[in-house]
Amino acid sequence: MTIIDIAVLFDTSQAGTKVLDTAAGLAITWGGRLEGAVTAGAEEAPGEPLFAETVRRNGLEARPLVSGSRATKLMLARRSDLVVMGQADPRRRDVSILQEEIEAILMRAGRPVLLVPYAGSFLLPAERVLIGWNGSREAARSVHDAMPFLKRADNVTLFSVASDPSEDWNIDVGAVDMAAHLAHHGVKVTLSRTVADSLPQAAALLNEASDLGIGLLVTGAYGQTPMHERVLGGVTRSLLEGMTVPVLMSH
Repeated sequence: MTIIDIAVLFDTSQAGTKVLDTAAGLAITWGGRLEGAVTAGAEEAPGEPLFAETVRRNGLEARPLVSGSRATKLMLARRSDLVVMGQADPRRRDVSILQEEIEAILMRAGRPVLLVPYAGSFLLPAERVLIGWNGSREAARSVHDAMPFLKRADNVTLFSVASDPSEDWNIDVGAVDMAAHLAHHGVKVTLSRTVADSLPQAAALLNEASDLGIGLLVTGAYGQTPMHERVLGGVTRSLLEGMTVPVLMSH
């Protein structure tokens, strides 16, 4: 996969500016083109001046800012190689609107989505990457979509969370085979596993990311529907709410 067209959904808040700067930095890294839209529910100033200034300051190729409905933003996402968005800040009045837009893009765009936490500062592409691997279709999709990030990283950890210590690491989730696949692509990969029968998987992933000094978490998105996750809980929902590092997700 090559990242050439980058879509960014942002607003003019401090967190939104960080999202836009992150997308601009990735466009510089890969010589890509930037295209953007203002995120749903934004109550700040219009985004055009900030977008234009970011493009000018970084000498980027860009298309005019897109405006319109969620359907328009979905088309923007679908014609891009990567979508960059910000985590929904729970302190905002429009947090539910932002969360719905993130879910819609993740579920319906068919493109990898890079989510930037509203708190903290981060340098991407990251030197250390953690892959949350469970052998699922969504996890496989996310690994493929993250390949440009994985190849640039100094260290990639393929991390599996087991609920039962008797589970076979490779047969159950194919971790060893996936690590071999990544190594064949020139990725510097190591394997890691934990048994967490009582700890939620999202918490195990974030704990591992913290312990290893990870700069990017890669994981599949929504093995179940967003509504099912809201009612019963789920890894994706927990990560969207509690992420401490940027997360690249694919569905």
